[in-house]
Amino acid sequence: MNDFTMVLGAWVATGLTLCIFSFLYEDNPLFKMAEHLYIGVTIGYSLTSLIFNSMGPNIYEPLKAGRLLPILPTLLGLGFLTRFFPKWSWLSRISFAFVMGYSSGLTIPTAIVSQFLKQLEGTVYPLLTRKQGLLDFSLPALGHDFTVLVLVVGLLSVLIYFFFSVEHKGPVKAASKVGIYFIMVYLGAAFGTTVMGRFSLLYGRLFDLYTYRGAKYHYATPVLLVLVVLFLVVYDAKYKKPADAA
Repeated sequence: MNDFTMVLGAWVATGLTLCIFSFLYEDNPLFKMAEHLYIGVTIGYSLTSLIFNSMGPNIYEPLKAGRLLPILPTLLGLGFLTRFFPKWSWLSRISFAFVMGYSSGLTIPTAIVSQFLKQLEGTVYPLLTRKQGLLDFSLPALGHDFTVLVLVVGLLSVLIYFFFSVEHKGPVKAASKVGIYFIMVYLGAAFGTTVMGRFSLLYGRLFDLYTYRGAKYHYATPVLLVLVVLFLVVYDAKYKKPADAA
């Protein structure tokens, strides 16, 4: 990578990052431009990747070699495009029916194994095995037993909470309340993981802004930051104040 390409990439990345951050002030044309550009580039890259990485090796090259088997999936794929033509849109039902049936037959057994049987195995197996021995009361063994106990109690209480065939009163109500606490812990952990993932993305953008501030990148961050701020000031003075006064 030559210096010009590196500097150009730094300026583009910095400019788009600052345009996205400008939404912290208010919705503005810079943010909309960056948002639309991001969506457009994503769609364009996905379509290009689909054409060159999927359609080429799986359709064009086999047909060029004289293998006619890809004709059927190609026709089914083209059937989706008939949705744009009302006269021929009924052909898309064949493609949708085939894809839905094939996908269901492929994913349902996998989902049953991974989301039900494996989960059941992961819950029951620790109850049936204890590597330390039944008479071992050392700290690692007790820790293992406590973990298994929490796992089983959490699983059963959550299942009871979602079991509506029996009225929730007495022991069932108490168990369902325990299940609520486990659900809250899970949702909190999931939310915390999501937030930390978003913060990691934020740290990455801030690190790039910090990196591109120097002379090596021709002061991309401070220059573009000043330009973005000036644009927001002019935009606010020209378009927002008359509207507020009116």
